[in-house]
Amino acid sequence: MTLAALTPDTIFALSPKIQVLPVVHGSGDMAHIVREIIVSRPIDCVAIPLPPSVQTLVEEGVDQLPVISLVVLPEKNDDGTSGCSYVPIDPCQPVITGIRSAMSEGIPLAYVDREVQRYHPVSWVGPDPYTL
Repeated sequence: MTLAALTPDTIFALSPKIQVLPVVHGSGDMAHIVREIIVSRPIDCVAIPLPPSVQTLVEEGVDQLPVISLVVLPEKNDDGTSGCSYVPIDPCQPVITGIRSAMSEGIPLAYVDREVQRYHPVSWVGPDPYTL
């Protein structure tokens, strides 16, 4: 593939049938792009980067939008104390907008992240979303 052949439709294509859409979490602009992509082309399935165990609660929260909610997942910290991780159900979250758009379009969802006992966040400083 030449540089001239790289387009938004090909640059993130893993195969003719699988395309990746990287997002910046918490970006309303990215959420808008996710929605536009989902409603503008034929899609067989949307892979969601959350574990299957949260599917029911997340989709119940999405059904309640525009009311913003939170799915809280209890955890045990390394020192034995209680903690939690959470999934904000907010329309400015690109993943939530992807779920909402797919649900409204009748597109199947696949929750593909692994189940873990404790979420370990990875610190990462990314580029300005407007440069993407």
